[in-house]
Amino acid sequence: MKPLKASEVETQRQHPRFKLPLKVLLGKRQYLAADWSVGGVAINHPGADLQPGQTVELELQFPLSNYSISNRFLGVVKYVRPDLKRAGIEFTDVTMEQTSLLRFMIDKYLAGDLHQAEDVVAFMHRDPKAKARKASGGEMKASNLRSSVSFLQRLLGGLLVFCLLSGALSYLGYSMYQRLFIFQPKSSFISADLIPVVAPEGGLVSAVMEGTQIQNGDLIAALTGDDGSVYEIHSQCDCELVGLKPQLGDFYRDGQQLASLYSPVLEPYLVVRVKFNDLFQLEQGTSVRVTMLDGTQIELPPLAGNVGGDRLDPTSLQSVLDVHLPLPAEVASRQIGEPVMVTFDTFSITAFKVQNWAAQARQEAVSAWDALLTLVQK
Repeated sequence: MKPLKASEVETQRQHPRFKLPLKVLLGKRQYLAADWSVGGVAINHPGADLQPGQTVELELQFPLSNYSISNRFLGVVKYVRPDLKRAGIEFTDVTMEQTSLLRFMIDKYLAGDLHQAEDVVAFMHRDPKAKARKASGGEMKASNLRSSVSFLQRLLGGLLVFCLLSGALSYLGYSMYQRLFIFQPKSSFISADLIPVVAPEGGLVSAVMEGTQIQNGDLIAALTGDDGSVYEIHSQCDCELVGLKPQLGDFYRDGQQLASLYSPVLEPYLVVRVKFNDLFQLEQGTSVRVTMLDGTQIELPPLAGNVGGDRLDPTSLQSVLDVHLPLPAEVASRQIGEPVMVTFDTFSITAFKVQNWAAQARQEAVSAWDALLTLVQK
């Protein structure tokens, strides 16, 4: 079927020209349009093979963001201006469908609607001679690469800001928590009520026990005096030797302590040395965590009451109090005398106080409201 031709009036009309994006493909060469209209197109830097009056077949490519529309036209070269590096081509044998496509693209360019490809695709379905294609080769790859890089930059920037804010807020929260609720004493160590072993007379150690475990009545050590007298020292309990053990040949004076014995009946305890002006922080319900030398952590029961010490000097705020706290049975006798790190956490106490204050305030508000209602009713 012979395609419809544009009317004679339409062909002879002086069409307005627009400097809008358009690529023109002539043979194997591609040109950028200087301007174009429904009636023709002017191209920049034409090749030397173009001559006025020459009939040419050209392909118009309308570039979008990541999509392009193309259509083939017939035309005749109207002029070639080497001095202006410009040539003009008039469309010939233009069908109504091609004219509609040109008007459609001009309207869409001027309206700024070409970021939406749906309308263009719908128009292509109405014009079977036009064809739509993806941007070819490097254009499509470059567009996708720019989009991917931009997205990754935004994503990485957002993640970086999120990590920095999270780290800053975490550090701030941890610092505030440490300052408000955490208290660590000057020093702490594990102790127990040990049984001292003393020399009954002065002399040199001539015999000593093997190992550290000893039964009731076993020989602990023997001393030989200056006159040759031998004094034996025997255990009075089923105990364990802790600390240093006397060595053969050591000299001890009368009454000097040779060793210390620990009885399982006597449980070890924690000695916490606290300044007098810090004592008020150790209230009933305060959580206690003990960190041993090997890194083991032990959670002790919350304080059962306000603590005190056996070395209290009310006249000096610099006095140091020895606070004794019970330890669980798994603490070994070999750990007696070891320094430990003790941490008191008062958060639960503060939360309990706030809860009590809120309950008391609520109760007082209810009482005040009831009193006000009673007064109004009277």
